[in-house]
Amino acid sequence: MSNKYIGLTGATGLLGSYLLKDLLAAGRNVVAFVRGSKMESARSRIETILQYFEKINGHVLPRPVVIESDLGKENLGISAEWSRWISEHIDTMLHNAASLEFLRDEKTNEPYRSNVEGTKNVLELCRQHSIKQFHHVSTAYVCGLREGIVRETELECGQEYGNDYESSKATSERAVRNAPFLDQITVYRPAIIVGDSVSGYTPTFHGFYTPLKILYPIIDAKDVSAQGVKEIIAALGMNGNDEKNFVPVDWISRVMTHILLRPKHHGDCYHLAPGNRTRIDTMSDVLAEALSVPKKNAVNAAGMQGTPFNLMETFLSQMNVYRAYWRNDPVFDMTNTLSAAGHLPCPAMDKDQMRILTHYAIRANFGWPRPKPAVLEFDSESVLHAFSRETDVLQKHGDLRIGLKIVGPGGGDWTIRLSPSSENKRKIQTEKGIPTADCPVARMNIVLFKQIVEGVLDVRTLPCGDVAWENTDDVWIQQYGNELLNAVRVQ
Repeated sequence: MSNKYIGLTGATGLLGSYLLKDLLAAGRNVVAFVRGSKMESARSRIETILQYFEKINGHVLPRPVVIESDLGKENLGISAEWSRWISEHIDTMLHNAASLEFLRDEKTNEPYRSNVEGTKNVLELCRQHSIKQFHHVSTAYVCGLREGIVRETELECGQEYGNDYESSKATSERAVRNAPFLDQITVYRPAIIVGDSVSGYTPTFHGFYTPLKILYPIIDAKDVSAQGVKEIIAALGMNGNDEKNFVPVDWISRVMTHILLRPKHHGDCYHLAPGNRTRIDTMSDVLAEALSVPKKNAVNAAGMQGTPFNLMETFLSQMNVYRAYWRNDPVFDMTNTLSAAGHLPCPAMDKDQMRILTHYAIRANFGWPRPKPAVLEFDSESVLHAFSRETDVLQKHGDLRIGLKIVGPGGGDWTIRLSPSSENKRKIQTEKGIPTADCPVARMNIVLFKQIVEGVLDVRTLPCGDVAWENTDDVWIQQYGNELLNAVRVQ
């Protein structure tokens, strides 16, 4: 397997976090381009996400290399040092980052700032660093207001767009397709992404969740009826026979990861849509069930139409930005998707599946309060970042380097390099990332690494298997590998 890295944008979003998890679990090296927040650094945001998945799934994951960046800036705001690193280590870009704003914000220029300018900046980064394999996450709704069957092979059909999100994503897909320096372009067009099909998990609550999010705090359970909910949804211009294309995030990520890891499937466009669309009546019935659960501090809405305010008016005013979203969906052709991943069918988006989503949304209080940032008991970064010193190990050996992949909280990818310093001394240094050349790579969990660097354990005396070595044999490990690993310890 190649030691080259996949660059991933949008890793802190719903789909991006699943793609990150699935690619790491599949053994691929990943670079996450992430913007820090007021509350967390870029690396902390990724750590919080991965610790959540580790808790849910019960096993530790490798860590990506995290580059703090901003898609809205030239060269993504990346330093010259990181630029040199990118040229050496990344050969594939998975561009997933996007703004989901439906209407243009005059102050921020979203969604065009992220979806159009951001995509241009990512493409320019790829051009500068000769990254020629490009995987682009678009949306099935680049079809705009088209009806009937929409083919995977179609983009320019003279369509009108229902909102700025659709328009901006169509523009960004065109930019990718027209980039002359890319060797191969693979386009993924998800339909309406919802939470995990098993747990219901999602950190964001828009689209499908918006009616529930608006109504849940303001309506008393005893005032809810299925017919009343249907009347509210109908006020958006939809009838019970209209249908929507809902798809769970775990399925989308599973299919995308399958395609991305198999070059024979690259170069096509893939609609990621359900086998069967969900009728609005089905969705309305499930929303009514969720709203019927007794809750504290709800307003008596007097049959949804009475005092102390007009519920319909309140609902429609808050839903106004989503008006173009709530329309009957076309049928998305999935010829390419079924050919590449027909063995990974989309879960049926029926009432049972919808209930999983609404139950999670209510339990999670629609994402509030936000999860606390991850806490690290031990961080490999604190030991290995800018690590450099003289050592007396392997005195008769010249240049030598190994890769080190530390899995679990606080882990990361590193290169340990040994080079001549003086007649009897060698200089040992570390740098981010696994070496791209075919060299030995040691894999261990963060607990074992902590014990080694603190001097509690001598890696040379560990039982075979505690450190998993790749690309080498037992003789090399005993003569060089373990000795070099053992030299990285706190002085």
